[in-house]
Amino acid sequence: MAKARVHELAKEFGVTSKEVLAALTEMGEYVKSPSSTVEAPVVRRLTEERGDGWKAAADAKAAKKAALIRAITLCNLLSFRRTTQNTPNRQ
Repeated sequence: MAKARVHELAKEFGVTSKEVLAALTEMGEYVKSPSSTVEAPVVRRLTEERGDGWKAAADAKAAKKAALIRAITLCNLLSFRRTTQNTPNRQ
C-alpha cells in the first residue's frame, strides 16, 4: 500500500486536514502539513481509532444538508406556483 497524504485522508473521512493533523499529532506521529505523507500502519491505526466516528459525523452532516436543500427547493417551487397562479396570462 502506498503512503497516503494527510489531505487525502481528510477528504476520505469527510473532515478538515486540521482535524486529521491534530489526531495524528495526538497519536504521536510527526506530521507537518496537509501534504505530509503517512505510512500504511499509521493510516490503519487512525482509521481504527477515529475513522468510524468521523465518517458517521460526515454522513449525518450530508443528510442534514440534503434535507435543507430539499426544503429550500420545495419552498421555491411553492412560491413560484403561487406567483404564477396569481398573475394573468400575458400574450
